[in-house]
Amino acid sequence: MMRFIKIYRTTLVAICSIILMVLVLNVGLQVVSRWSSIKVPMWTEELGGFLIKWIVAFACGLQFLDKDPIGIDFFLNKMKPVPRAIMLGLNVVIAGAFAIVMAYASINLIQRGARMRTPIMDLQYTYIYASIFVTGTLTLVSVLLRQYGNLIAKRNAAVQEDRK
Repeated sequence: MMRFIKIYRTTLVAICSIILMVLVLNVGLQVVSRWSSIKVPMWTEELGGFLIKWIVAFACGLQFLDKDPIGIDFFLNKMKPVPRAIMLGLNVVIAGAFAIVMAYASINLIQRGARMRTPIMDLQYTYIYASIFVTGTLTLVSVLLRQYGNLIAKRNAAVQEDRK
């Protein structure tokens, strides 16, 4: 399972990197077009918005895999062990519930998006609204994988302690 987590993380990093490269090239084209006599292609603005939505979707999965869901480390580090463990558990429950609600609620948007099209690129809004579903799904999967990884790390630490 730890190998799966590593592959999952590597895949998210690769997807985010590709989207970021395309986004930088797209914005670069807009900047160069504005400073030269070249007319800015209309589709670059729409593509930029599309790419930002998708990079956020995949970056959320990566963020939740690498860090605690809600960044309250400063307060947690000041707490005693039992309240800290309770807050960490609550943190995971809140993030998981939010991810489920986000993914479920996005299904209605995806269905409505099939009837609407973007003005310039003539894409269905389904492709844009699907990023919300992907954000919720990847967030939930990443939160669960992180917790599983933490449990395995604790178990391995206990086994190493027993061997000493």
